[in-house]
Amino acid sequence: MRKNPIFESSSGPCMFEQVNLLRKFRTYSDLQSIQIQMFETLGLNYAVAVQECDRVFAEHSLLRRDPSQHYELFASLKKTLTVRRILEIGTFEGHFTRFLSYLYPDADILTMDLPQRVASTGEKSHDVLRHYNPDFENERTERRSQLRNCSNVTQIEADSALLCRRNDSFDLIWIDGDHKFPVLAWDFINSLRLLAPAGVIAVDDILQVPAPGRSMGGDEGYQCIQRAVEAGIVSSGLIEKRIDNSSQFTTPEKRKRVAVVKSTENKLW
Repeated sequence: MRKNPIFESSSGPCMFEQVNLLRKFRTYSDLQSIQIQMFETLGLNYAVAVQECDRVFAEHSLLRRDPSQHYELFASLKKTLTVRRILEIGTFEGHFTRFLSYLYPDADILTMDLPQRVASTGEKSHDVLRHYNPDFENERTERRSQLRNCSNVTQIEADSALLCRRNDSFDLIWIDGDHKFPVLAWDFINSLRLLAPAGVIAVDDILQVPAPGRSMGGDEGYQCIQRAVEAGIVSSGLIEKRIDNSSQFTTPEKRKRVAVVKSTENKLW
């Protein structure tokens, strides 16, 4: 019997199989519902977080809305933590720093990134951005300069490894610097040491499977956190990084997530 080329192809699965695959993705990728459950598992209220984000963006119309869900995460943490000091590792253009400044107006925020001259030559991800936007460096400098209007923000241009010399503590720490070993491991360990007893660390762009050759790193963040969990140093959970349409057809193990980490305060002796 002659095969129908519409439904069967020697180069891949038939159309019915492809449709079933898409249906499977749609079945488990109602990402908003998944996200609500993830927040609830962490003791956080997603609906309240969205309302708080809406308020901040409405009051500060020049602030760019980002689809990454770490905005909602930090908004939800406002309802559960007393936040006096925040550390951000990885200022980049300063969009999230400004958001934090408006979200936590009474908190002192320290944001840290490499000096511009170092970042411009040492980060492959920035090379990619320059490929698509040759004026990337100037635009980043301009946007980061807007942080001068945020009175509760202190900017430091230095290697984040130097955090090992600090002895203060922070209630919230956001790790969004270099996503690869060994820098990420340094940032995570330094953050654990600087975390206040009831504080929270959030780590961006968590992948649970290796991604060889990826300029932004692979599962290094997940490995760091899992090692700390296994040692009884921390407890952790995950939220979806994005819940927009671009994430709907990505399998769960390949979707980026944001990790939420708390110290267990277990002592060695």
